[in-house]
Amino acid sequence: MTSSADEPVVLVFDFDQLPTFQGREFASDWMTIGPEKLPLFDSATYVDANAAPFDDEIYPEDMIEGFHLLALLDHLSNPVFRLRSGQLAGWNYGFDKVRFVSPVQVGQPIRLVGDVAEVTPRGDDYLVLLDCRIEVSGRERPAVVAEWRVLWTAPDRDDAVKCTT
Repeated sequence: MTSSADEPVVLVFDFDQLPTFQGREFASDWMTIGPEKLPLFDSATYVDANAAPFDDEIYPEDMIEGFHLLALLDHLSNPVFRLRSGQLAGWNYGFDKVRFVSPVQVGQPIRLVGDVAEVTPRGDDYLVLLDCRIEVSGRERPAVVAEWRVLWTAPDRDDAVKCTT
């Protein structure tokens, strides 16, 4: 799925009605990553402390690393899933597939688009499969494609640890 509209597509729902959102598309707003963020990612993931680093000469200086883009799924998805009442809590359950399809350079606008591929009840909760793509503005091929599983827990439960998707 590649969204033709440039506007965000936000899904607002009641938690119990989440299964009815299977097949629905979503899209985040556009964002760019500035050059000042690249060393912060390298520091946070200890790339800059690697005792046996790869040769930096083969990578373009302003290329955004694939795992950096993958880590942005959380940030890009949070604004597009909203409960009508209560706070959505989610656990990263893992990925079925991830592909880094095309490189992204600093300053190129990106956004998350996708669809709710599957919603599976898990007691009071739902295991949700999100078919995700990180698009690059003006480009046919996405930067990243990922099948991402997230366990969304019922809001306002005493035993639910509150975190964001």
